[in-house]
Parts: sequence; structure tokens; C-alpha cells
Amino acid sequence: MSKSKLPSDSYVPTFDPGALKAFKPGNRRSDAMYLVAPDQLQVDPAFNVRVETAAYKAHLRDIVESIKTEGFRIDKPISAYLRKDEGGGDDDTLVIVDGHTRYAAALQAIKEGVEIERIPVIVMPKSTDANELTASLVIANSGRPLSPYETALVVKRLMKGGFTEAEVVRKLSKSASYVNGLVALAAVPHKLAMLVAHDRVAAATVIEMLPTHGAERTYEILAAALEEAEAKGKTKVTRSALPGAKQKRVLSQNAPRLYALAQQVKADPGYSRLAPETRDALAALLEELDAEGGGDVDGAGAGAA
Repeated sequence: MSKSKLPSDSYVPTFDPGALKAFKPGNRRSDAMYLVAPDQLQVDPAFNVRVETAAYKAHLRDIVESIKTEGFRIDKPISAYLRKDEGGGDDDTLVIVDGHTRYAAALQAIKEGVEIERIPVIVMPKSTDANELTASLVIANSGRPLSPYETALVVKRLMKGGFTEAEVVRKLSKSASYVNGLVALAAVPHKLAMLVAHDRVAAATVIEMLPTHGAERTYEILAAALEEAEAKGKTKVTRSALPGAKQKRVLSQNAPRLYALAQQVKADPGYSRLAPETRDALAALLEELDAEGGGDVDGAGAGAA
């Protein structure tokens, strides 16, 4: 994990559309789809936000085996855009937008002896801009969904490209709270991002901890918890292993008893001798609980033991 690289959160794809008319004659077409030789496709490594985790590599292997037995499925075409030759020549190139994993699997299958002469490809319209290409990593993904961290990179790229959070919410069809959490996740230091990207801790756990602890302290807590987990033969930090988790469970389990005890204190003859601020705080707490639960906390009323 320590040697892995994370995708860029600020990459903006170069998009100067090439000449589709010049591209068409050498390739067969079926409806809106072209059948393209594998070596005509290119990958822009900076564009892809996939993190090559162990789970990703296993997924890639599954697709390789599927291609070896069934071939490259024509109902799962790759999306690409035709990038104009930066040198001004006629060598426009097809750059993959969606289908990086399927393409990588196809190349691996070819290495292992499978004959794949053509791959189904849909070419993006010339009107597509850089932010549309970036957003497509999420909304046009027809394979394995991006992880929360990978999606966070897309969100950060879009915002660096000029999108507001509200525009990201609409574009990716995500909730505002989810996008807000991803914005925070995309800003964490590399060492903390690595824990999330390689599934050593859930993205939701980090997002939940950041407002309370900040990025550095969150990393320290999780790194220590991960060390303890690995000593027990585990590979991931769960919420139950975090400091204070046991106390939260005990508090939750004993909430009815605490509520009943608070009511008993209020009814005690000595209640009037408590400090005024203590009485006010207890009364306010009971009033809030009664308003929310109608005087019943998990089935425990004033007479619960």
C-alpha cells in the first residue's frame, strides 16, 4: 500500500475534438457504434481515477476470465473521445473515457492468447467538454462503481473545473450531504487518503471523524487502530475498534435506565437542594426526551427499573 500512487484530484482532460470523418473510413460501424482494433485505443493514465487495490485487481481478473470464455461483449462498449493531434497532423487518437477496466482486461486476455480483432466503441460527441468527460467517470460508469474515494477525486476535479457543490450534486445525482462529505474526503493528506483508497477504513468513518478531530488527529487515531487490528490478523479498522466505541455502545444499551434514573432524581425530595443550574439542565434534558419520545425511551417510562 505504501508504494501505491493515488490518481490526481486536479487533472483536466485535454479535449480538442479530432476529425471524425477522417476516422470513419477505416473502421466498421454498427448503428452508433464503431468496431475498433484494440491498438487504436489509447488510455490517458492521468484521467482514470481507479485505484489499483487488491479488490480491483481481483475484479479485473474476473473480467479477463469472462473475455476468455465469452469474448468481449458487444453490449458493453467502451466510450471514447477523439482527441485532435496536438502536432496539427492527421494522427487523431481515440482516448478511453469509460471502460478502462474492460480495456485493460482485453489487453491482458490478448497477452494470454485470446484473439480480439475489434472492440465495440462509442465515440463521444464533439460538443463534450472537459467537465463532461470528468463527470462521466461517475455517471457513465457501466462497470464496477467507483469507490467513495475515487468519486471524491471526481468531485474535486469538477470543482476545480468551475463547478459549485450544488452543480456537482445535480450533475452526479448525489445528495448534498454526500457531496459535502466527499469534498472533505478529497482534501485529506495523502497518508490518510491511502487508508481509505486501499479499504483499510471506510470513507464514511473518516468523513464522520474529520469535523471533530481534524485530518492529522484522525489519521493518528486510525493508524493506531489499524496497527491493533493487524496484530489480531485483521486488515480493516471498524467503528467498533475506535476509541470510545465501547462507551457509546454501553450508553446506548443503558439509555432507558439512565432516563428512568433521571426521572427518579427529579422526583427525589432532595432535588430542590441541587444547584439551580443542575436542576435546569436535568429538567431541560427530560423535557427534550419527553418531547421526542412522548415520555417513553425504548419502552422505558418513569417506573422502569
